[in-house]
Amino acid sequence: MAADHFRALARRPVSLPATLLAADGSWRTEVSVVDLGLGGAGLLVRGQRVAGTRVKLEVVSPSLWDPLLVEGTVCWTSAPDDRGTTRLGIAFDHHRAGRLRALLELIASAAYD
Repeated sequence: MAADHFRALARRPVSLPATLLAADGSWRTEVSVVDLGLGGAGLLVRGQRVAGTRVKLEVVSPSLWDPLLVEGTVCWTSAPDDRGTTRLGIAFDHHRAGRLRALLELIASAAYD
């Protein structure tokens, strides 16, 4: 790992459609996952989201039998661009070994797409 890397766990560039949901169920929106790692993901989303918000990320991939649903927290957001698209980062909470295993499979399969 490079000395100037700011994450404990590296991320891989990917291009995956997903759904981002508020943990309390108050909203849901379609997003694009642009980077993915064991510790979290970088997303492109329409509109602004607030850092600190508890979320669930649902990713559908041909390499998985079922959609992967991972819980986490929005850690940072950028200002919306001129099209209203915001980049944000979420940190995953790993409470279930099965989800971590599915995330590993998804990351590995994305390396070959």
